[in-house]
Amino acid sequence: MFATDADRSDTTRFGIHFGSPSSGNLVGTVLAFYFARENLQAATESTIRLARRAEPRTPVLQVMIPKAQIASYDLKPGDDPEAIKLSDLYARMQSVSRHRMPVLNASGGVLYVVHDSTLAGFADAVSKDPADPSRFTETMADLLQNDEFRKAVEAIGFVGVNAVLADVRAAMRSVE
Repeated sequence: MFATDADRSDTTRFGIHFGSPSSGNLVGTVLAFYFARENLQAATESTIRLARRAEPRTPVLQVMIPKAQIASYDLKPGDDPEAIKLSDLYARMQSVSRHRMPVLNASGGVLYVVHDSTLAGFADAVSKDPADPSRFTETMADLLQNDEFRKAVEAIGFVGVNAVLADVRAAMRSVE
């Protein structure tokens, strides 16, 4: 059916309103495809690089991050690890742009490795925002009372400096 002169403006307006979202979706789809393709290519190249150097007989010292480059939450002598405010730990992660952070005792030993997703999951479980220290007042002791979250932060494997990646994989498989 064709528009008459009387209803042409309504038809044009309908066409513009109908066409705008469709063209927006098309542009969004094209952009999403472009960026997804770029991300896939970057991830593939990263995996290939890791696979080349990640042979089971590769010494751990060749692939590990040096301790001096690891951002950690360091306890002082006499500090109680269970008294760590989770909002402080979350803020430390955010300030150094890390998604996981080891909690070290005063001697430099690893007590826990906490992921931001673990903190976010725990905060969600207690209906709080991890970025709001005035409301997110829970401590590591509170987190450790929940078996699921305790297992997540205590899931740590240890190997010696002379270990190879096969030893690391075996150590991590032994951790629940």
